[in-house]
Amino acid sequence: MMYPVAVLPGPLRFLARLIPVTYSLEGMRAALLAGAGWAVLWPSLVALLIFAAILIPVSIAVFGWALRRTKITGTLTHI
Repeated sequence: MMYPVAVLPGPLRFLARLIPVTYSLEGMRAALLAGAGWAVLWPSLVALLIFAAILIPVSIAVFGWALRRTKITGTLTHI
């Protein structure tokens, strides 16, 4: 089940803010259920853009590292 962040206890509310899905669900709820406009959706979109700006380069770097590591160790074809 998915609950709005506002109903969670304080520590879980903090952890929920560290997950990008929280912002996408908030934006979708606002747009689909409340018919919110861009002004209301803007904070969720900005948060998602920040997550993308940070996590996409990090994921590319980690993938590159993992690929180099498997080529060095020769474990790419191991099951």
